[in-house]
Amino acid sequence: MKQIYINAFKFVLIVLPFALVAGISLANYEIGTGVITQEILSQVSKTTIISSITIQTVLYAAICGFIGYLLADKIGLLRSFAWSGSYFKKALAGGAICGILFFVLDYLIFAKLLVPVAEYYETYTFSIYYLLAKVLYGGMVEELLMRWFLMSLLIMILWKIFDRKADKESIPAWIMVVSNIVIAVLFALGHLPATIVMFGHLSFLIVTRCILLNGSFGLVFGRLYRKYGIQYAMVAHAVTHIVCDVLFFLFCRL
Repeated sequence: MKQIYINAFKFVLIVLPFALVAGISLANYEIGTGVITQEILSQVSKTTIISSITIQTVLYAAICGFIGYLLADKIGLLRSFAWSGSYFKKALAGGAICGILFFVLDYLIFAKLLVPVAEYYETYTFSIYYLLAKVLYGGMVEELLMRWFLMSLLIMILWKIFDRKADKESIPAWIMVVSNIVIAVLFALGHLPATIVMFGHLSFLIVTRCILLNGSFGLVFGRLYRKYGIQYAMVAHAVTHIVCDVLFFLFCRL
């Protein structure tokens, strides 16, 4: 077996425990907050629901982790997994700035314009399950899916279509930038179903909120992946959620 496949498998083994905790946390949060209704719970046991969501999460992490590893190697974005202090600080700073901006935009602006947003924060309660889900599912599983797998795949497709003669170290910067933008937009659009559930309908302002809050910060995570490595995109994504939750808690409950 080629060494690259062995390394990809080892990578998957490292991320799976985190994916397991992410899946369990996400399932418990959705049950506890009523996202999974009592009607569903009356038909399907809590254990079955938790198991299903956890298995799905683990499969996402395993498949995207393995294939993403191979793709990142193919396009020259497989960076060293040794932690760099300077890169780590940049990821922390990027995540903190994104978290603050998210808070300012949503709590201080959109909550004034959209009643359901204001109502959400009026009833906001801290949940360890939700925080773990956002940090581990958002910070790790979503990054494996969106940046490690999908962004890498799009980069490779565009590279093969527009500049196949270039080697992987010379892939044009515009391909990296376009791929980052497209994946960030797709990530934002993927939140539209949850947005519809929250608001009951879509409007220009609601869609703008969805794309701005979920897509713009993805550009930061994509750049960190491209420049420094997927682990720094994960750190920034996780820190964004942590900073957001801390600010929400301070302003909503203290």
